[in-house]
Amino acid sequence: MILSNASLALWGGKQGLPLLYRAQDVALPREFAGIWTDPQDISRIIRALPPASLESQPKRHAGLGLHAYATFSSPIRRYTDLLNQGQILSCLRSGAPRLAREELNMLLPSISARSDAAAQVQRQRPRYWKLLFFRQQGDKKWWDAIVADENEAFVTIALPWAQVLVRGRRRQFDEKLFPGMRIQVRLGKVNPLLGEMQVLEAREA
Repeated sequence: MILSNASLALWGGKQGLPLLYRAQDVALPREFAGIWTDPQDISRIIRALPPASLESQPKRHAGLGLHAYATFSSPIRRYTDLLNQGQILSCLRSGAPRLAREELNMLLPSISARSDAAAQVQRQRPRYWKLLFFRQQGDKKWWDAIVADENEAFVTIALPWAQVLVRGRRRQFDEKLFPGMRIQVRLGKVNPLLGEMQVLEAREA
């Protein structure tokens, strides 16, 4: 998917074709390069990345490490992909895009707002089922976790096997806490519809 979308973006840029490009045009430190698997490293890098934006001109996508990125591979799920496919098909058939760049720019604010809202729903969908599972397990079970981030007020823990992040109040944790530390937690007050789950108790692993 990423390879096909990246190839499309490069082709569209060379053709001067107005498309909806996903952009994250920020400079990242050299030490951020690589593939990260530890929750504390992923959390640190994500905090440095602003959200991707929609643009009508090709721009780099720092998170993916690409010079340009435009999605078109899922038109039944994303309106931006459907619009991009329409632009491509029109260009291939008639030599001109269906929408000129000025027309696309006029649509960008409303498309961006709706795309962001749809993306939020999409992110919450798998979390709903995961939280439903945790609620079914009850609040007496201890779970293995890793500290992903911490500050004076809150601690964010990761359950890597479930790919779930949960935030708890700092006072619930040991003073010696640090990112990457392995701990165990009890979880409760789970509300799958609101995407909420709380740390009830924490201890060293």
